[in-house]
Amino acid sequence: MKLFYHEKVLDHIAVEELHRAFFHSLHTERLFLRPLILEDAEAMFAYTSLPESFRFLRREHHQSIEEDRTFIENVLEGYRLNREFIWGICLGESNQVIGTCRIFDILPEEGSCEVSYLIHPSFQGQGIASESVGRLIRYAFEELNLQRVLARCAAENTGSERVMQKCGMTKTGTLLHCTEMKGVLWDFHLYNIQRNGDT
Repeated sequence: MKLFYHEKVLDHIAVEELHRAFFHSLHTERLFLRPLILEDAEAMFAYTSLPESFRFLRREHHQSIEEDRTFIENVLEGYRLNREFIWGICLGESNQVIGTCRIFDILPEEGSCEVSYLIHPSFQGQGIASESVGRLIRYAFEELNLQRVLARCAAENTGSERVMQKCGMTKTGTLLHCTEMKGVLWDFHLYNIQRNGDT
């Protein structure tokens, strides 16, 4: 099944159709991106329990492994409904999850989506995030046939901003005081990359 978008994106294509046709494990030179399973909860809790993992996120770090199990159960339900595009990030031949990456807010009628990621702090600064996000961008363009991939990060999150830039994304603006996180209003930088190279 191959879906092609021309000058006007086809209105009748649903996210569920894209998921059924194209959701699968992905590979990069160093990484294996695969669907999550319940057995990943312990490995995920190793980093979701760390406050620094959620420094630039609205939600708080996890207090128990049950929160990770609940998260994975919700993801599995999303897989079942053909709606959830989220992958566990595994390094090399290891099957142990060291983070997750996600495509969300897929709008087939507009040909766009957004990407995000969360990486164990011990594995940050090694190019893993940019390798994961770069693979999702390629997947969005080559398999989902979308035209534009978006991303955003807190203005203070210079690490994530570098990830977006390394993936060829261009800054398109800043939302001032747009999101309350931990009692503070944060600015967010907006980035995107288009299939044809425009911004």
